[in-house]
Amino acid sequence: MNGYYQFITFRTADSTDSFLLRLESQSRPNREKQMAMDQYLDGSLQGAYLQGDVLQFLFELIKSKDGDLYDLICFAIMPNHVHLLIKLLHKLSVVMQRVKGASAKGINDA
Repeated sequence: MNGYYQFITFRTADSTDSFLLRLESQSRPNREKQMAMDQYLDGSLQGAYLQGDVLQFLFELIKSKDGDLYDLICFAIMPNHVHLLIKLLHKLSVVMQRVKGASAKGINDA
């Protein structure tokens, strides 16, 4: 849906724990589960390695895709997850593949 605004949250794989697994299996509206997940992740130290050089790398990566993959409205990098508000210039699947793929490769290669 090019041209539409998207609010996206993605997290480190190591941030998933039993609380999040139980939450995902509940039969609640997705917006309620997302809010509970965000509140939990904001205070959790699980998978909290988005800091220091990794934080700077991720900051620069997200900014570098502005105007190419998306129009960047705002973003927040938390210790174990990332929030993006973007206007899509490509399909969401392409945007996420390129952002998450490049971030995972860059972080793992560091």
